Amino acid sequence: MILNDDKHHELLSSLFVLTKEDKITWNYLDSEKPLFISLNLTPYGVNESLSLVLLNRTQKFDASNSFYTSVNNNYIVIYVLYSNNDEESFVSRLKLLLVPRTYKSVEEVKCPNEIVRLQTLIKSKFPSPDDIINDIMNLAKQ
Repeated sequence: MILNDDKHHELLSSLFVLTKEDKITWNYLDSEKPLFISLNLTPYGVNESLSLVLLNRTQKFDASNSFYTSVNNNYIVIYVLYSNNDEESFVSRLKLLLVPRTYKSVEEVKCPNEIVRLQTLIKSKFPSPDDIINDIMNLAKQ
């Protein structure tokens, strides 16, 4: 099934709301070993079933910017390809995938700006080095 643009926008809007309200929990993609292995998301490529979705299978996977969540035993995956090329935009390397529990018929969602917005929200849910520094400084002040 191929979703139309309106469905993609609606889906991303729903994911944004669910994430913001903590109704779904996102995790780093490489922390879910069965998903990671089943999709064959190695640091150097992806399996053949995703080759149409992820265009350059030789690029490295950016584990610090890639996440997943599970809804009814199916997965939503935000996958980022790593790049040393400063010319290549983050948006062009960012993919949102709908992954059925069978790992067949993976669907890519096409709304790049909304995916960036969702990925930014997801990243904000995880501690950063600045958060850790602030926690330590606040603890020392007590």
